[in-house]
Amino acid sequence: MTQMRNTIQDWDLAPEFSLQPVQCLSTCSHACAIAFIAPDKLTYLFGDLPIDNTQIANTASTVLECAAQYHAHPDGLLSYKERPELLKNKVIARIPSLPPLPTLLTIENLETNAT
Repeated sequence: MTQMRNTIQDWDLAPEFSLQPVQCLSTCSHACAIAFIAPDKLTYLFGDLPIDNTQIANTASTVLECAAQYHAHPDGLLSYKERPELLKNKVIARIPSLPPLPTLLTIENLETNAT
């Protein structure tokens, strides 16, 4: 996590992203895991990322490269062909975006408030 924080600080798109540590992504057999999540976009969950001392810097920069691709696509689609090599076979899940939520209209009950 420290390496990712250090890498993201100098990244051009840093203001567009929030790095959110979580307790658990239920990827016990696929740790280390990351997810890309944004409104109206596909959600991606990647796992089995190399994080040993010799590979963590490369993993962090590759994650940011892929995050830039995710940011650039309006629907978040990360095609296999376009994904960085390290992440091509690391997708655990691709989750569809939520449909737009309906707008709620609240109407006060005028009969009970009439005087």
